[in-house]
Amino acid sequence: NVYINRGVTGAVVGVQPFGGEGLSGTGPKAGGPHYLYRFCGEQTVTVNTTADTLNGGANVTGAVANFPVLVRLTSSQADVFTQATANGADIRFTSANGALRLKHQRERWDATNKLAEFWVLVPSIAANALTTFRMYWGKNGAADSSDGAAVFDTGNGFRAVWHLNGTGDESDATANRLL
Repeated sequence: NVYINRGVTGAVVGVQPFGGEGLSGTGPKAGGPHYLYRFCGEQTVTVNTTADTLNGGANVTGAVANFPVLVRLTSSQADVFTQATANGADIRFTSANGALRLKHQRERWDATNKLAEFWVLVPSIAANALTTFRMYWGKNGAADSSDGAAVFDTGNGFRAVWHLNGTGDESDATANRLL
């Protein structure tokens, strides 16, 4: 037998068999272009920076880079609460085309009352325009990737960030972990 090693592309354990000709990597690769199809729900999130303040525009006149956007979920998104895993650990955010995974922090997840807040680091918010990105949920076995220090990166000028949400967990979200 002759085996030729190829670069590792990743696989979803228990879904993609290995061994034998034609059996390796038969499904979507972890992190590959079809990985997001394994989530049962998705929704477009829109940031409105237009001058139309009567219809939700924020009237932002200049583009903003590396901006943490608050995504607030309520009972209007009930399917997210019923389909996502415990504590919303499987929630993911990507660029509008799904090519770039966006860093996020889960501030609150209350499935009983259907309330949640996520901070999503968006690489660029356009001025006087609509900027969109995607939210995905409902994938069993997805590891929790909430990371406040990645969203509120000290390299982007954040010294300290406290979410004063009244839950008793008002710790600094940056890597500084100030008290």
